[in-house]
Amino acid sequence: MSYTALYRKYRPKTFLEVAGQDAIKRTLVNQIMTDRIGHAYLFTGTRGTGKTTVARIFSRAVNCLSPEDGSPCGVCDICKLDDNLDIIEIDGASSNRVEAVRDLKEQVKYPPINSKYKVYIVDEVHMLTDSSYNALLKTLEEPPEYVIFILATTEPHKIPPTIMSRCMRFDFKLVATSEIADIISFVFKSSDITASKEAVELIARSGMGSVRDALSIADMCAGFSREGVSYNDVLELLGTSDNIIIDKLANDILIGYLNGSLSTVNQIAESGKSMNIIARDLTSYFRNLGIVKTCKDPQEILGLPKEVLEKLHKTAANADMDKITVCIDIFGSLDQDLRYGLNPRITLENAVFKASRLLVNTPNAILARLNELEKKTSEISFEEPKKNIQAAEQKPKPEKIKPIEQDEKILEQDTSSEKSDSQNIDAYIPSEREGHFIADSDDIFSDGVSVQNIAEKALGELAYNLRESGEFMLYSQLTSHTERIKLDNGILTATVYDENAYKLLSHNDTKQKIEKLLINMRFNVILSKPVESVQQEKTTNRLRELFGSKLEIK
Repeated sequence: MSYTALYRKYRPKTFLEVAGQDAIKRTLVNQIMTDRIGHAYLFTGTRGTGKTTVARIFSRAVNCLSPEDGSPCGVCDICKLDDNLDIIEIDGASSNRVEAVRDLKEQVKYPPINSKYKVYIVDEVHMLTDSSYNALLKTLEEPPEYVIFILATTEPHKIPPTIMSRCMRFDFKLVATSEIADIISFVFKSSDITASKEAVELIARSGMGSVRDALSIADMCAGFSREGVSYNDVLELLGTSDNIIIDKLANDILIGYLNGSLSTVNQIAESGKSMNIIARDLTSYFRNLGIVKTCKDPQEILGLPKEVLEKLHKTAANADMDKITVCIDIFGSLDQDLRYGLNPRITLENAVFKASRLLVNTPNAILARLNELEKKTSEISFEEPKKNIQAAEQKPKPEKIKPIEQDEKILEQDTSSEKSDSQNIDAYIPSEREGHFIADSDDIFSDGVSVQNIAEKALGELAYNLRESGEFMLYSQLTSHTERIKLDNGILTATVYDENAYKLLSHNDTKQKIEKLLINMRFNVILSKPVESVQQEKTTNRLRELFGSKLEIK
């Protein structure tokens, strides 16, 4: 006997066995139980959601001699018929000519042979031509009392309104992943196939709400390994990338390590993986990462193996949610570019550049850049200089000057004190600026933290507070157009290069809003002058100093 595919072998025989579609099943069962059966039905929905299956069950149930809870009993003479001549299935794709519809109209005139109703199931009805619809119109509106039409389609927008208005329309929804997983578990158990829970859930998610698609994948997985279906087997069969490699690539992107990111892309590309698959896997990874970072129980949504979930938790602990969102936007929108671009690999590498350096002007990217700036400013150490000052204050006082004859000992003592002082001065220099640091008055009298660093940190805190308080316009103008920032005598002065930003930020009401968010600081804004005009003004002033009233400038 030839092998039967799983989705055909385990096709439901009753309404109770159909996954999902509770509202549709309840309506049809009640119509059968109360004998209020319509003459025309339209089943719409995506593939694999049960349209044809429900149509077959309904056609058998209306003719069943003793239906059980609205479903066919399976034991009466009508149900036992393997090929009931009163249930006719028509393929709309191959029988779409007007001649086929005319033949159907002639057949409708004859009553059923051995059943109560004559049921016509027309699959892919949207493939009929306009002439066919016109020929079917009158028959569909007023068929004989023993005829029932069931039209099924995946594209209801192609059906004329005149046809649709004569039918009871039922929209079949995508089936929940949990219900598909239960079906696959039952099928595997009935077929003596062993599979891990994670593998079953991955197959169910891969079906994307279609039971038939999920069972087709399960059928392939069952033939992939004789020892049972594992999570990695499903990944390999679906053509997705290795979790370890994708995890490394995503981590390198999040920390901005371009060398490692491009090396990993090269490694995956040389293994023969499609650039579309890499982009899809990265999108799924960042989506999982976002769920892990924001949800209390991510396993309920993701259904991943324990070791994979633990890695996601470690990565999510140091990842910024705004950057995760930017990565989802970048890699999730690559499908069109990868499909029609001249070089898919360059397209993917360019997306890696953008994601690593946040080179996109979207609100999430601006927030991510701001978060990185806040993180860098918060890492500036304020404790170490204070410890050095306390250590310097606790140094033992130098002994009194000894007699002059001990010149050598005095000299040694002086040089040692100079070394210790130089060591203390070096400790005041921030580590990231060693080797190219020129001390000024701000650095000498600020306990090792420059006034400029404090100004930059104040700007970052101000931007954060503006964003959190809902002042998005002020936040955008301040972060996008600020050229320089300066702190002097408790006044935080921002230099902007855009006139509109200057007008907004210099307004009295705006200043009051900003100063409420600053701590012990006042706010001021100035408009940056072009470099050429500044140099020209300096030159003019110098000439006036040299030549005085003799100089005439037009």
